[in-house]
Amino acid sequence: MKKYLNAVSFCFFTLVITAKLLLFNYYAYQPVWIGIFEKLAVGCAISSLVFVFRDKRWMIPFLLFVDIWCIANLVYVRSNNLILDGFALTMAGGMNGFWDSILIFFQWQDLYFPMLTVFAALPYFFVGKIDRAPRFVPVVLLLAVVLNYAGVACTGNGFKLNVYSRVPREEIYGNKLLEEACRTSIMHTLVYVPLDYLQLIHGVYPAPLPMSEAQFDAMDKLTGQTTGPVTECPLLIVLVESLESWVINDYTMPNLYRFLSNEHVLYAPKVECQTVGAESADGQMIVVSGLLPTHEGATCFRFPHNEFPSLMKAQRNHSLIMLPHDETVWNQKEMSPAYKFDSTAFISPIDNILFAQIDSAVDAGYKAILAVTMSTHSPFKGGAGSHLQLPKNMPYGMYNYTRGFNVVDAGIKQLLDKIESDLIMQQYTVVITGDHTIFHKERRERFAHYAASHDHFPFMVDEGYVPLIVYSPKITHNTRINDRCYQSDIYPTIIHLTDAEEYYWHGFGVNILDSVARENRKYTEEWLFDLSDRVIMNDYFASKVSATESPE
Repeated sequence: MKKYLNAVSFCFFTLVITAKLLLFNYYAYQPVWIGIFEKLAVGCAISSLVFVFRDKRWMIPFLLFVDIWCIANLVYVRSNNLILDGFALTMAGGMNGFWDSILIFFQWQDLYFPMLTVFAALPYFFVGKIDRAPRFVPVVLLLAVVLNYAGVACTGNGFKLNVYSRVPREEIYGNKLLEEACRTSIMHTLVYVPLDYLQLIHGVYPAPLPMSEAQFDAMDKLTGQTTGPVTECPLLIVLVESLESWVINDYTMPNLYRFLSNEHVLYAPKVECQTVGAESADGQMIVVSGLLPTHEGATCFRFPHNEFPSLMKAQRNHSLIMLPHDETVWNQKEMSPAYKFDSTAFISPIDNILFAQIDSAVDAGYKAILAVTMSTHSPFKGGAGSHLQLPKNMPYGMYNYTRGFNVVDAGIKQLLDKIESDLIMQQYTVVITGDHTIFHKERRERFAHYAASHDHFPFMVDEGYVPLIVYSPKITHNTRINDRCYQSDIYPTIIHLTDAEEYYWHGFGVNILDSVARENRKYTEEWLFDLSDRVIMNDYFASKVSATESPE
């Protein structure tokens, strides 16, 4: 009987590993049987070790490793709709104070993975050592290769010489990466993730992609000559963590909702989020510099010493950034000077304290301010002081998120009251927007279904957009723009409202107050993402600034 135990063990472990990978498919919101051949191939390759070790219990650590990798990726799918890669692993070093935002995404179903390992381990505590049979390893690996390429052929995409080669990152953001990884096997990602991680931590990046003649021509049309300060119009930008448009309603945020009717307010509720992987850092960069994120890694980590155009560099006023965290987060120590913030203030992550400090900064004479909020960061613990009467059976994310913004609304009232009553504050252009959206399509659809299925529910959940609210003395009548806009439109709109149009960079978007520009965009979003990637990689603006004298 013992001579068959190697074969039985091989088949058993292959099935256990394949079951884990299929379970990953199920919990990653994918059809369960996608990539079954590739998953069997992975199971065969790993289970070939049973022919190498006499004591089959050595397979248990490998099964635990599969558990850890599957669960870690499930958590990342739930939180970011992405599969773990090297960039995500480098981000783990900057998670101090943010770990609860990840831990909230663990679910009790994740215990099925280690339970399968326990099930697989039990028989082998009663089985003695079995003779090794290494001659079968090449046969099993050949079987794994055949199964793998059979899976590739079944997709209809044709035969691929190397299915393990990494797809270029710009082609696999969001669900595309999720579908690719699940179609084959989550374990395939381990082929490139360690190399990806090592390259990133050692600063090894792909060579900058060259800019084409058409791209240089486009940049020539988008840039001017005046690289130094051009405006003294006071400016306040409030980047509200994870703010989505559907939460701005008379029930959840009554103070901000009421403010939308002010005669000097522009409201655009349908602003497409354009952040990529480094959401909060990307959101700040888009608003402050008018650029779009790079395809590979986070701009704030890869290119902190670049020359960046900036709303603050267009300002003659002394500028201040107010952060709710220390400067190590999102490499703010390097990026704040890169955007030319003259001063940095570290404020409590409690937004009510931040809004009080904004009031103090204005009274102290600061006229170029960026304030970043924190209370509504996932997992949305900031709703403890909310008095909203909400059903207890609401989806937990919707319940906590709504209550959190209700508390933020009470704090922001202080700022809104000052805008409407203080003559000095009324000279400011005040921008209130979200740094990024937070809920993935599946979760938002569940929220929308819940709201629509309950009679007299006090608000609706719409598509995921970032809202843009702008107060400015240059806006002479209350304006609401229901067209779909983009985060990259925020920068050129601010440039216009602060009389900074002589500044050399107007951004990739359009001034949304210009209806003709909105309707006749010259470039597609995809084309601009590619252009911005190349502009940043090649430090394009350094040559522009060095060619002119930039007065202090």
